[in-house]
Amino acid sequence: MEKSNRFILGIAFLLCLVIILIGVFKINSLNKEVKQNETKNSEIQVDLDNVRDNYQEEISSIIKGYSFDLSRSTIDDFASREIIVQQTIDKVMDLTLTKEFKELHLEVIIALNSMQEGYEMLLAENLDGAQEKLDFGFSELERLKVEYPWLNN
Repeated sequence: MEKSNRFILGIAFLLCLVIILIGVFKINSLNKEVKQNETKNSEIQVDLDNVRDNYQEEISSIIKGYSFDLSRSTIDDFASREIIVQQTIDKVMDLTLTKEFKELHLEVIIALNSMQEGYEMLLAENLDGAQEKLDFGFSELERLKVEYPWLNN
């Protein structure tokens, strides 16, 4: 009987050893997963920082380009100005942005859209309200440049 007890104890010992080894390997693999997730999270943060920096540079460049393009067109060439506004809206809509700039992005689109509507009204010789739409758009862009000074850089 002692032999069978020793045998059972030996099997129980081996079983406990196997369970402990499985636990160690499981913990080790979980630690690796946690480290991989931490690396991925830091990469995502770097990507978000890049998206934010790129957005600031690109929206600033687009707004400066818009102002420059408008200055090159004659004040009464509404068709050219409407095309310039539409192209600017398209460029802004193509940008990738973070949640941080969602409100700014929307306000820029609203300002540009108002200007586009103003030029379209002038092209259709519908003068009623056209100037107000243009004034609103231009004043909104100026307000945004004050609120976000880096737009002027």
